[in-house]
This record gives sequence, structure tokens and C-alpha cells, in this order.
Amino acid sequence: MALRDNQSYNLVMDAIYSSFMRQKARVEGMHDEDIRDPHIIISIAKKLNLLPNPNNCIRISGSKGKGTCARMAAKLLEKTTHKKIALFISPEELDHNDRMSINGTHPNKQEFINLYNDIKPDLLAAENTLKDGQYLSPFGIFLLLSLKYFKNNQADYWVIECGRGAKYDEAGNIPSKISVITSILFEHAASLGPQLVDIAENKLSIALHSQQLVCTPEVANWNKRLNMVANHKIIEIEPLPTNQILPNWVMQDAALARAAVKNLLESEISSEINLLNCSAAFGVLKFQQYSIYFDASIHQKSMDEGFFKHITSQQKSIVLASLPDDKDSQAMRQFFKTQLNLPFYQLALSGTRGYLHYNNAKQNGDIYTEINYEDTQSFKQILSELMTDNKADCVFLIGTQTYIRLVKQALA
Repeated sequence: MALRDNQSYNLVMDAIYSSFMRQKARVEGMHDEDIRDPHIIISIAKKLNLLPNPNNCIRISGSKGKGTCARMAAKLLEKTTHKKIALFISPEELDHNDRMSINGTHPNKQEFINLYNDIKPDLLAAENTLKDGQYLSPFGIFLLLSLKYFKNNQADYWVIECGRGAKYDEAGNIPSKISVITSILFEHAASLGPQLVDIAENKLSIALHSQQLVCTPEVANWNKRLNMVANHKIIEIEPLPTNQILPNWVMQDAALARAAVKNLLESEISSEINLLNCSAAFGVLKFQQYSIYFDASIHQKSMDEGFFKHITSQQKSIVLASLPDDKDSQAMRQFFKTQLNLPFYQLALSGTRGYLHYNNAKQNGDIYTEINYEDTQSFKQILSELMTDNKADCVFLIGTQTYIRLVKQALA
């Protein structure tokens, strides 16, 4: 039985999202600074003594790769210290209870329900203090549940992934020794923007609550422009050589994770620890006789042309993407169709999961068809149909975490 088929679990999920759902229509399209107050949840965490020891904590933000980097950092800490490593990710990989884990183990459905019941009185009290238009952030509630789980299990180190931003994100305001920014791209502009400089300022604010910031040269250049973080706090990784085995953003995440853990522990990290299978955003699967590459990419600048050319030189390939309006859909389409000369199809996902709008792609005639974001049978049927029609051997599945979640539920 899947967790969402459990009635008690469903009631808890409804409760977690209830505050947001009451305001959803009203706040759609508004910036986080106008509708989110991270200190509501943080004040509950302080009251319950759930905040992590900053000296044992890494927090990670970024437009691309933050979840992969977080998983890599957690694995490095576990293999190096042999202690209890708490990992919080956002969004979930398959179901909401896997947002939180200790050494790879997450709470079962009843444990998750119990965690919510433990903090429910404090959430209800906070709900009664909200100003007009405010809501209790579902992300913040999941973070609070995770911190409760970590405390109950006496975690030694914490790795915390931020949500879409940092400045108005609960995780972005928790103190830590190390913060990481993987990348700054034009994403979630309706919430963090409207311009790229606004997104950069939002994400860089994570460093205001940490002792050191680990980042790429690109992010360091943004800081030089905005002058938000003192130079002595910045640890900049070296540019990476090209690689045809994995996309360059995966290799970059590995370098960031190693630098973050090295500086947290103040000791060298073994190069023998394998991080290549840590990503939940990139992977290789088999479906029938086909090779399946999935990549949770939503911006053309995160695409590694050399990697894709290497794959397509060996196998006849197509692209099946799902890129809502707030993603870089036109540039992504141009990258695959023009630069790589690959057949490019888009799926529109329907349902109540966030704001899944595909109006731009529909107007441009880019949508192949539309299915529910949990309709695994239709997805497999469409995939098989397209592979047969194109006589293809390989498919690149490109899009949001919601789309990759569907891919894994259908094929993994």
C-alpha cells in the first residue's frame, strides 16, 4: 500500500497543506517577500529546542543541483565520521516521508503521523497568529517535522537543503557553519525575482547565517557584484575539466560537497568515497529495450552539450520533456532541437501539485499530450509510443522534480 493510500497519512498531508491551500488562489504569482515569514516556523523550532548545532550543520541552496549536492554531502559525512547523519531534502523524491532521513533511513508512515501529532498544537497556535494573507509554509512544516525526527533519533550532523530560495525560506534562516550555493539561474522568477539579480540576492542571503560559503566561481562573481558576503568567508571551488560520463553539473556538485564537508570537519576527505550514484535528479534506467536518461534540469545553462553529444553519437535518441511556464522551456527546446538536432516532445502535467501551467508551450504547439502528474500507466504508454514511432534506442527525460518523480514511479 502506498503512503498516499493510507487514510491517516492523507489526513496529515491535508493538514500540512491546509494553511497554504486556503491562501493559494490569493497568493499565486506574488513574491515570497510579500507572503512568507520564515520566522513563524523557526520560532516554533526554537521553542521546541529543535534547531541543529550550527557547528555540525551544512545548508545548501541553488537553482540546480542542490538536492544532489545535499545527498553527496550526507554520504561523505556518514562514510567519514561513521555517525548519525541527518538529511533533509526538498522536494520529496517519491513520497513526503522521504524528505527526512538518518543514514538513509526515513520514518515509516506511522512515525511520520506521530511526528505531526507531536507538533500539531504548536502549528495550530501559530495559525491563530497569522496576519491577513499569511500562511504556514508546507516546506516549513516539513522542515519542522524533520528537525523533530532528527532530535528524536539524536542526529550528530545535519545536511539541510533549502527550498526554491533562501531569504524567505525557513531553511535559509537556520544558522550553520557551512552554506553552499550550487548555481544561480533564472528560475522561480515569479517568487524570487523578477530579475536574475533579485534571485542572486535571495540565494546569497543563505551565507548571512553561516560562517563560510562554499560556491562556484559564477556564484562568487555574483557576490562581488552584490557585495553581500565578506571575501574571507567564501570558499570557491576550482573550475572542473569536461567529462562525458556524467553531466558537468553532477561533477560540480561532487566538488562542492567535498569542499563543504572538508571545511565542516576541518579535515581531508577520502577521494575513494564514490558519489556517482547519489543524485536523485540524474540517473540511467532501462525501460523495455530502451535506455532512459532522466535529468531534473529546467534551464538551458545547466545543459552539458558534450555529455549529450557523447550519448547521441552512440544511440538514436529523442527528448520527452515537461517544462512549465516558469521554466526555461523555449531555450531548452532550442538546445535539443537546434544544437543537438533531436526530436523534442513536451508533456503537460495536470493536477494540484503547485502551479503547473503550460500556457506558453500550448500556444506554441509544443505539447504532445497532457496527463496527471501521477498517471504512471499513461506515461509508460506515451513513452513506448514515441520510442516506437521514432525508432529510437534512447530517450532523455528532462524537466521538473515533479516530472522526475513521475518517471521514477513509472520506471524505477
